[in-house]
Amino acid sequence: KKPIVLDSDNGLSEYSVDSIPFYGVGGDGDPTFDDLIDTLRDIIKKPGDYNVIALDSIDKFEAIIWDSVCKDLGIKSIEAAGYGKGYNYAREKLRKLTGALSAMRDRGFEVMVTCHCQIKNVNQPHLDPYDQWAMRLHKHAAGDLFGWADASGRRILYTGNNPAVEAKNRFGLPDVIDMNYTEYSKLIADSRK
Repeated sequence: KKPIVLDSDNGLSEYSVDSIPFYGVGGDGDPTFDDLIDTLRDIIKKPGDYNVIALDSIDKFEAIIWDSVCKDLGIKSIEAAGYGKGYNYAREKLRKLTGALSAMRDRGFEVMVTCHCQIKNVNQPHLDPYDQWAMRLHKHAAGDLFGWADASGRRILYTGNNPAVEAKNRFGLPDVIDMNYTEYSKLIADSRK
């Protein structure tokens, strides 16, 4: 597979992979949400040899989305939009992003999205409270992205939900997979037979 990484994390210096930088220093010349969507459109129009698109990491792209919301609404902070309004506006932009990624998937691209994690407390009526690793995103964005994804997890890919990890599996994969792309793609291909 030939991947291209949209790098919002500036973390690829040790890897030999094609990438497009999406990070800055907080100035007017930093990449914008419109730049992100335009880049995805350009890749769809002229994919070259690329057949894998990766976003590293979506929590940094969420900050780009928030900046876009602030610019659109003429505010300095997403919180300044009023109770929940800025985050709901950001959800619309996230839907636009996942829509573009879905269009890429429909055209044969494999889409991968990484996210930093955090520990969240889970309270369920039938269990004692417990901690769980979860995406470091606003709760609504995390739910929307989780709902959009076909599989999710960590570097060790957990595809079965458990008390410690929020995960998803539409392919009948084992509950735990070593994060090895060759093995992962073989299991996906086997599930489609």
